[in-house]
Amino acid sequence: MNEDPAVALEKFMADKDYALPSLPVPDGQIHRFQTGEGRKKNRDGWYINFGDVAIFGDWSNGEKYQWAAKSQKEFTPEERADFRAKIEEQKRKHKEALQQARSAAAERAETIWSESKPASDDHPYLVSKNVKSYGLRESNDSLVIPLRDPSSGQIRSLQFISPDGEKRFLKNGEKKGCCFAIKGSAQQYLAEGYATGADIHEAIRTGNALNVSS
Repeated sequence: MNEDPAVALEKFMADKDYALPSLPVPDGQIHRFQTGEGRKKNRDGWYINFGDVAIFGDWSNGEKYQWAAKSQKEFTPEERADFRAKIEEQKRKHKEALQQARSAAAERAETIWSESKPASDDHPYLVSKNVKSYGLRESNDSLVIPLRDPSSGQIRSLQFISPDGEKRFLKNGEKKGCCFAIKGSAQQYLAEGYATGADIHEAIRTGNALNVSS
């Protein structure tokens, strides 16, 4: 007896550490569900299921998987063509939904940034790292760092740093290819985090040696 495709898909997703609240719906539409644990729970998980073909993943890390009810080695030429067409349709829907989420996040980022106040050098995180604020802002006691598209200068997302150093990004905000620039030097340096970048900037500005052992 053949296994129900929805059950088979649910098991396949579980093997990839994607737990659904119910069996996947075979309607060809995007469905979102929670991923992560504890405070990191979110609705970045998604799937599109046509019944015999599905694609699913996690928007937060770009992970993506394909699934078919039968092995592609067993496909007839017609089934293979149908499979490819459905996968392309799923990719198109996923890309459109992701672009919409990114655009909405960029609008939220602009609003939050415009409503935030300039950050003080006395912010607990800056004091703990012994660096100053170079163009940062504050909102609800957290530092706000804009992530901009280098080509357009548009804010695409935000990073928030709490007084105790907890970091998080704006939900659905675009991170890939975006950055925050500290102006003031003709030569450019890349750093992974704000505090490191501020250390480098201050070392260049003052001419002091920089300790990067930690």
